[in-house]
Amino acid sequence: MKKITALIAMIMVSLNVCAQYQTNYLSSTATTIAVRSVGYGRNAQKAISDAEQKAFLAVLYNGFEQASYSSAIIQDLRDDVEKAHSAYFGNFWDEGCRRFIMSTTITQPFAKDSVGNKCIVLDVTINHKALREDLEKNGIIRKFGF
Repeated sequence: MKKITALIAMIMVSLNVCAQYQTNYLSSTATTIAVRSVGYGRNAQKAISDAEQKAFLAVLYNGFEQASYSSAIIQDLRDDVEKAHSAYFGNFWDEGCRRFIMSTTITQPFAKDSVGNKCIVLDVTINHKALREDLEKNGIIRKFGF
């Protein structure tokens, strides 16, 4: 009985964890990238912030194979980079990342998902070029060819 309970608990946790990191590529131009992101939170504003942060995490550290610039902007591990540049990323995650958002469109309103978690689905367009230039200017990444 304990094994069955443990198995059910592991399945529930894995479903919840997987659902919380959903970010998909939509389109890109020479300067922007659009992604669809799911955000979770107790209220709509927290869920929007979560979805926007997940969109940035995907662009910064994962990249998208379908995009014209498919590799991640930052090739190093997130913990290492953010620890080495804590002043920059402290401000970036507080509100600094918002200056790179071109548009945010709600595609699914704030509501409970199939598992009962409160979430929102956004289409977020990020100015990829300006973000890359800002990271270069602040010494987070190197310029191409240097």
